[in-house]
Amino acid sequence: MKEKYIKILLIILSIFIIIYGILIISSSIYFFRSPIIISILTLSMLIGIVIFITNKEIGKWIIFVSSIGWIIRYFEHLSYLILYDFSNNGRKIIVIIPLFLAITLFVIIYKYYIAINIKYKEWKYILGSILIMILIGFVSYGHKTQVREYNCWYYLDKNTNENKLKLLFAVAPDHTFEVTSNSVNLKNSILKNAIFDKTRKGYYCPETKVKVVTRYYEIVDLEILGFHNTSTKKIIKFKKPYKIQTKTIKGKKEILMPKF
Repeated sequence: MKEKYIKILLIILSIFIIIYGILIISSSIYFFRSPIIISILTLSMLIGIVIFITNKEIGKWIIFVSSIGWIIRYFEHLSYLILYDFSNNGRKIIVIIPLFLAITLFVIIYKYYIAINIKYKEWKYILGSILIMILIGFVSYGHKTQVREYNCWYYLDKNTNENKLKLLFAVAPDHTFEVTSNSVNLKNSILKNAIFDKTRKGYYCPETKVKVVTRYYEIVDLEILGFHNTSTKKIIKFKKPYKIQTKTIKGKKEILMPKF
């Protein structure tokens, strides 16, 4: 009788996670975001629960692995909120719900189906396993590499240094940051490939791709990879990324911080 109730609880929890996954996928598509990871996790959970109903031995392992994926993914999300968006309490609730469901599933399957006849059934092993997943999730946003896209204007500083460039990156008129560079090669690439408009200062490089490396809210590396000249329809990819000294960054540094 006890096993019957545990099986029903496991199915109910799995269905709740699947419903949650569908809601997240729908909202991601609505806001033009890529829901690839959640789609994979939701699909694996759906496959697992279907197989579990007909074949308990195979189904339990699929659900078990899927629950681990959900736990790591949402501890990663939680680490992002703690590091970069701590005041967003509404989003924390959205993260805690799947975490609670996935951890409960993990514990049920581990305790009643996998470790039923071995000593690793003890709670210290369960808690140890969850702690490892927490660390994996938090470390992933402790050191993060992302490629971001910005509109960029390059200005030559002819008064102090003919090779000095001021770079202005923008995602909105009042949402900008600046850096400086003394790279002769970068200057020559910009003069050759950027968009120049006589009615305004500077050289315009739309859709500039920037590689950003952050470590616990600190920007440790910044590289310019290329841009898209929309007037000539030409995509410029630098053979070697141009490194920018992070100490020259001025303005809204939060623009460079990781997104989730």
